[in-house]
Amino acid sequence: MKNKLRSSHQRGSVLFYILIAIVLFAALSYAVANMMRGNPEMLGSEKARVYADDIIAYAAAVRTAVQDLKISNGCAESDISFSNNFVSGYAHSPVVSNTCKVFELDGGGIGWYAALTDVNGALDWVFTGANKVPDVGIDANPDLVMILPEVKKNLCLAINAKLGIPDVSGDAPTDTDDISSTKFTGSYAASAQIGQTTHFSGKLAGCFKNTVPNPDTYNFYQVLVVR
Repeated sequence: MKNKLRSSHQRGSVLFYILIAIVLFAALSYAVANMMRGNPEMLGSEKARVYADDIIAYAAAVRTAVQDLKISNGCAESDISFSNNFVSGYAHSPVVSNTCKVFELDGGGIGWYAALTDVNGALDWVFTGANKVPDVGIDANPDLVMILPEVKKNLCLAINAKLGIPDVSGDAPTDTDDISSTKFTGSYAASAQIGQTTHFSGKLAGCFKNTVPNPDTYNFYQVLVVR
């Protein structure tokens, strides 16, 4: 009799665990189905985090390559070249050796990172020597900076979260000054200041909301050479 009761209890326990497993599997299947259908909010947040990692890592790699060109290859700040086979306007003047070119194997060895439509409408990176970042180097001197223009707002916030830059009432810190997109071909010219707010003071990288010339656009920047 006791064996029968024990056997009956064991069968009941097994059935209970099977039911629990079925319920958990159903819940997991539902969650996966939602993700596959593209839950906009959840998938958008995940994409933003992934893209933020990629952008920060790429910018850091370019900065390291530029430092290498200066230290290992003996390239002067004005000799750094961003000439490439994808975007025109970066032909250096005067012509420099491949050992001073960021996108040449003999130089920085960096591949060109083409931004995606999801990121910023596939707009190109800008490499410029016409912007200053406050409290980075000497304020009167323009720095060598790379900019990814008009990134999506949630991507901008994800970038700042990873860089430890706080948002302002759920938005990125605002820069009220114009930014220059003049392509660097060997000359530095201070015409604009990035980060008209203490949030970016001394920051080598960050993402800000811009009001001039295009209102409510978001731009990521990375300082490559502090001057």
